Amino acid sequence: MSRDVDRAIARFDEVLDRLPGGFNNTARTRRISRTVSNAGRRLRRGLYAVAALLAVLLGYTLFVGAIGIGGFLLAALLLPLAFILGMILPLGGAAIETPALKKLPPAELPARTDVWLDARRRDLPRLAAPTLDAISAKLNAIGPQLAAVPAMDARAQDVGRLLNSHLPELVERYRKVPPELRRTPADDGGPSIEARLVEGLKTVDTELARVSENLASDDRDAFLIQGKFLENRYKEPQVGE
Repeated sequence: MSRDVDRAIARFDEVLDRLPGGFNNTARTRRISRTVSNAGRRLRRGLYAVAALLAVLLGYTLFVGAIGIGGFLLAALLLPLAFILGMILPLGGAAIETPALKKLPPAELPARTDVWLDARRRDLPRLAAPTLDAISAKLNAIGPQLAAVPAMDARAQDVGRLLNSHLPELVERYRKVPPELRRTPADDGGPSIEARLVEGLKTVDTELARVSENLASDDRDAFLIQGKFLENRYKEPQVGE
């Protein structure tokens, strides 16, 4: 059985190499949007660094004197360096480290977990791509639902434990396994580490779907009750009643 799973992983990698796109358009669109947004932030920061350096040079020229040939050559070196540094330095707030997830309230966890998981996508097997996209889509949906319930609600607490503890532990423990051992079947003939990760992610996806459905049932029931109230309150009596 484990060999079948591992062969499926290998075949899946070969198929992915020939495919032009991903699986979940919504999740992929969010990833592209996030990448474009980060690139824009880096570009603006690089331009701001250049503008700040130019302002310093202009101020020096106005209040001290001409910078001379040496100053000009130094400026020619510093300007592109300032732009490059502005582009390559890490973006503040763009990523979140695993321990920080434990400090977030349940309502903030889905959005931040989505960013956290996307940052680790390259370290995860490509066979997990459909499940990662499904998890991303559910995180996007469950965020507003959690914001509408108290933080101490049992369902919010369940999601909190899932996203700030169980999912990060699953992913981080996988990343610690040497790559050459991830596809090796277990000593007892069981599934490989890679296959176990995929199954674990599917469990996370299933649990998110269950909680989201449970949260949605409250709104659905409230809507039906309100509709019934309006019907009973304002429905005109039929002739002959």
